[in-house]
Parts: sequence; C-alpha cells; structure tokens
Amino acid sequence: MALEIPNLDDRQWADLVKEARSLIPRVAPLWTDHNAHDPGITFIELFAWLAEMQLYQLNRIGRRHQEVFGRLAGVRRKPLQPARLDIRVKGELTAGIFLEAGTQLLPLEGEEIAFETQSNLFLTRSQLQRVIADDGSNRPIDQTEANTKLGVAFLAFGENARKDATLKLGFDKFYPLEPEIRLTAHVFSDDLVGRCGAVDPLEPIEPEEDAGHVDLVWEYFAAGGRWVELRLLSDETAAFSCSGAITLAVPKDAVAGDQGLFWIRSRIVEGYYDIEPRLRSISLNVLPCEQRETVQGELLGQGNGRPDQSFELAKKPVLAPEPESLPGRTPVVVAVADEPWALVESFDDSDPGSKHFVFDIDSAQVEFGNGLNGRIPMPGQEIRAIWYQASRGKSSNVARDIRWRLRNAGIPGVTLTNPEPATGGTDLEPLAQMELRARAFLNRPQRAVTLTDFERLALGTPNVYVARANAITDCPVPDSITVVAVPKVRPGKKGIPNAPSGLFLRRVDRHLQRRRLLCDNLRVIGPVYIEVSVSARLRLLKGASPVAVVERANQALGRFLNGELQPADQSLPSKRNSVAQGATQSPCPTRWPFGRSVFPSEVYAILDGVPGVDFASNLALSAKKAGSKDAVVPDKTGAIPVPRIGLVYAGAHDLTIEFGRNG
Repeated sequence: MALEIPNLDDRQWADLVKEARSLIPRVAPLWTDHNAHDPGITFIELFAWLAEMQLYQLNRIGRRHQEVFGRLAGVRRKPLQPARLDIRVKGELTAGIFLEAGTQLLPLEGEEIAFETQSNLFLTRSQLQRVIADDGSNRPIDQTEANTKLGVAFLAFGENARKDATLKLGFDKFYPLEPEIRLTAHVFSDDLVGRCGAVDPLEPIEPEEDAGHVDLVWEYFAAGGRWVELRLLSDETAAFSCSGAITLAVPKDAVAGDQGLFWIRSRIVEGYYDIEPRLRSISLNVLPCEQRETVQGELLGQGNGRPDQSFELAKKPVLAPEPESLPGRTPVVVAVADEPWALVESFDDSDPGSKHFVFDIDSAQVEFGNGLNGRIPMPGQEIRAIWYQASRGKSSNVARDIRWRLRNAGIPGVTLTNPEPATGGTDLEPLAQMELRARAFLNRPQRAVTLTDFERLALGTPNVYVARANAITDCPVPDSITVVAVPKVRPGKKGIPNAPSGLFLRRVDRHLQRRRLLCDNLRVIGPVYIEVSVSARLRLLKGASPVAVVERANQALGRFLNGELQPADQSLPSKRNSVAQGATQSPCPTRWPFGRSVFPSEVYAILDGVPGVDFASNLALSAKKAGSKDAVVPDKTGAIPVPRIGLVYAGAHDLTIEFGRNG
C-alpha cells in the first residue's frame, strides 16, 4: 500500500498573521499596539507572506524531484532519441572514398533535415552480385533476389544453421589496395517480438559480456580451389545475432570461381543458433546515419555579473548522452572566457568559487550559480557552447525513397537513397509517462519468491528470446528449484526442436540468480524432448480420399502433440480452413504442458475427429528421447510417460487405411 502524501501547504497568510499576533503578549508583553499602522505588524505581515511562499514551494514536487525519485525507484527518464536511417550508395564508384564520422547528409528536395554518419566509413568499388545460403542438407539456395527485395527476409545459413553451413557472397572484383570491405547486415526479428503471453521487460536491457555461442570464420576463394581464412576486422552483429556492420580485410590473392565471380563466405565452425538468423539484406556501401546536428563554438552571450544567469541554446531539443556512453560525456560543453566549466546536476555542493553550471534539458538553457552556490560569470566574459548535438526526435522519422547529398562534398556517378524509412526517433519522455512506468515497474515482482515469479522473470530475460518457462521444486534434490527454459523458434518451423544453447541458459540463469532469495538453490536447464509416433488403422467414410485423409490426420496429430488441438475438438473443417491453414505461426516450439503424459484415448479422439475418418482402431504409441535411440516405455495403459521437465513433439506416424463396407 502506498504511503499517503502529506499536504504541507495547510496554512494561509491570514492563519500565519493570526498566529503571530497571538504570540505577541507572551514573547513581547510591552508591545501593546497591534493595529495595522504599527511597523511591527507590517513586518509580521511581510514575513507571513514569505512563509506562505516557502510552504507553497515545499508542497510542490518539481521536475528534478520527479527525475530523482524515478532513479531511486530504478527507472530513468527516456531521453530524446534520434531517428536512424541507412542510406545506400547506388551506382559504380570511380575510386574508393573515405567518409569521417559525423559527415552530414541533407535531402536534395524538401525540408532541410541533417543526418550524420555514425562512424568512419570506406566506400568500396566492389559490387555484390550473388548471395547464396547453403546448410549442407539440400541444394544451395540463391537468395540474390530476396536480398534486393523490400519486405522479404531469408535464412542466412538455411533451415539447419549447423556446423559447416555457409553464407556465400559473390563479387565482381576485389581491389587489393583498398583497406577494407564493409558489409551491413539487417537481421530480421519482427517475427519473434511476441513473447508467447509474456510481457516485455520494463527494466533497461544491460549490455552482455558473453561470447557468442556460434563461432564463424570468414574465408575467400583462392587458387587451387582452396578456401583461405579472411581476417575479420570487426563484427557488430555478434555472428548475425543483431543488425550491424561486418568489416573484413580485402583478399589479396583471390581468384574467380563459379560464374566468374570472386567469392567470400561465412562458415559455422562450432555451435548452433537457438534461432536461425534471418536477414532482410546484406549490402555494401551503406551509410548508417542518425538525425542529429553537431554544433560547435556557439556564442551564447556575455556575463553581466548578476546571480542566476541563464542562456538558451540556439538549436533544440538537445541530445543527452546514453548511460553506457563514454565516461564523462555531457550533453553540452560550456566555456566562460575560453575556460571550460563543469556541468553538475545541482548547485547543492557548489561553493562560491566553483566553476559549475546546470543544464535544463527541457528548455535547453544553461544556468549559472548565485555567487554562494556556484561562481557568477563576470561582466564582459564571453559564454560559448563549445559542443552539443541537437535532434528533432520523433519528427525526424522521415519517409523512404528520399534522395540525399553530402553537405560539403559530392560523389560523382552515384545516387544516395534510403530504401526504408527512418525509425527510432522519439521525443523526450514526459514526466507523467515516466511516473506511470515507474509505478508499473514497482508493481511488478522484482524478486522471485514463488514459482510463478521465477517463470515470469525468466520470460522477461533481456537479450534472449524465451518462449516458455516452467519452475519446479525438489528437482533434482529436495529443497532445490529448477527452471526449465525454452527458446523461441522461427514461426512455422517443423522438425526436432533444438536443445537450448549454453549462452541462452547462462543468460537466463544470471538474470534469475540476481533476483532469487538468498537461500534458494537454483539451476536453469533446457527441456527433455520426447518424440511421439502414432500407429493406427483408419476406417474411412464413403467417398473419402485416402491421401487427403492421411494428410489431415498427420496434421491433426502434429497440432495435438504441439499442444494446439484439444481432444474435445471434433469439428475440424474439411475445405477452406484446413488443419494446415489453421496451424499456428507462434514462435513457441510447442505448447504441450510440461510433464503431461500422452494418453491413447486422447489420440483416438483426435483421429476420430478428422474429416473423412469413420473411426480409428489398433492404436499404439511409441516414443524416444530426441537425439537418442533410447525408447520411452509406455505404461500398462499404453500411455507415454513424460518427465517433469519434458515436452513432446510429433514424430513419423504409421497410419493404415481401410475402407468401410460401402466404400
């Protein structure tokens, strides 16, 4: 229950004057004239007015108070965020071009809005011609067309992104004198944003220090048909786990291979992905930009020697640095008489000689002290903003297909365009919204006390996609807690579910270990998958197609063992809305309840409900653990027992067809 906020402004001016007059006979008995013309009464009325103003201020909670209270609650005000935009260079360059970080780009037409490059870039003359994914199990898939189409995503390493799966890139030519090849990969994850019933974490996502769970090696095709390792300079994608740039050294002795192209490839050396990486595109000569404008050396004005001087910046809103940015970075650097002064949150700890200033991010004002708390700029001293960055926030999310130009230079023979709109631009969060977030954050369990708490917190683990979680006690030993965590899969993915990777389990475990009670003995593991196969004879109704009935029966069994179809569902439509069309596209690998056995009676009910089936007979269930030849022995009723940490999935079924007498 929240504490009731006291009302400190409970006395008015008349109440204060009345109280002071009533005290006069006790503290000053010789004072007998209490009329309004008496100078003493005038002072009482003046001090009562000052006291009333102070009480009013004490009763108010200002903006800075709200921000401090929010930080105490563990919630920071969301700062202004610049829009992000990828501008592509289309056309053939006559020479490689180096662009420094902070290079400004402007639209050729319309309103002038500046975007700046985020890092140093080198534009290469090489052209990417082919993109081929090969998982080793099927024929290589040419994804070149998918790589150039908007709204289309493709699996980087194919359906089975396992050891020796490759992503091959074919180029027209390499230029050995160029310093690097910079590839920009856009990783698609929109199909994973839903959390299977869980809410997104309200707390900020912390940067992870774990090494990636997949080891990739980059290689180029050399003489003799050999693949030679290529030096990786940097990988912002963490092995295609997120969008970013991959910078490679230029091959010096590459030779032409298939289709007369020069090839490099990324190959999985060890490990596997919990979720196979899916790319929207992988491209050369992409300029990652942010909508911001860097201002340097702006003259704000001159000091006048008075206390509480303030100066407003010319461009606003102003970008505040991210919490994880470089230490000591401030939103604005201010110098007085060419001497930098220090930015502080308040003047509470400032003495008369402290060269401090306060910056109000809402009004973009630089404020100085009063001579007691903080030094005063003297008359004639120039006050300059040495450096700051401004952004338009939400309004900078510009549309796609805009043509751009460099502010101070040009690139002959090419066009600069953005195939997709700018995203991510947000305004400074209103204080009322921050307060609502803080209330929601505090109302959410922060410590795992019950098993439900463990499950809810596991689903909200940052930096991983957790589909389901199940917390059980006394496993594997008494007085211990085991949390079974299941990673998401690509929607519609079939086949044997992958066991969770070590990185996935470590991150969930670390997240829960920080929130468990001190005495809890906790471990995080992956589920045990049980493959269940059904053998049965199906008697068909007159006119039913055996091929169509078997297909529907297999799909119904698959949905049932995936936890999506209940035995009571006897009305499966037979035409437009088939079982296949109604199949879920959820990122959950299975919704089967943890530890629930598979009973023959329920399977009978599922098969009896398939359109075209009269009845099923001679039903038998068989099962084995995934990745093992160890069979799971049915119990005396024919049911398949499932361990407490177990889930089931559909295997290959053996369905025999027999026709009725009128068939």
